[in-house]
Amino acid sequence: MSGNDKLEIAPPVLADAAGKAAATQAGSVVSGIVAPPPTATSQMDGALVLMGTTGEAARQVQDTTDSGWAVKQAAALAESPPNLVAQDEQNAQTYPDAPKVVSI
Repeated sequence: MSGNDKLEIAPPVLADAAGKAAATQAGSVVSGIVAPPPTATSQMDGALVLMGTTGEAARQVQDTTDSGWAVKQAAALAESPPNLVAQDEQNAQTYPDAPKVVSI
């Protein structure tokens, strides 16, 4: 986009995207991995216990990161449309008579 282009914001579309982001976050909850019993009787059992606990710890870290970003995305989609619409209205006078219109 150039400085002469006009950006038209559609708040209902952005609000719909915020709802989809929240639904995606709610639907992405993963249940924990059930580890083998902690009393390992062989080297294979010990390796499985270690793999299970390591994998579960990594999953929890990634799930926390993903949830954090999903919350930020949903908040940004829910909060930004009024600001963008206000900027669009305030700067409308600076556009030339025949701007390129980009709809979102």
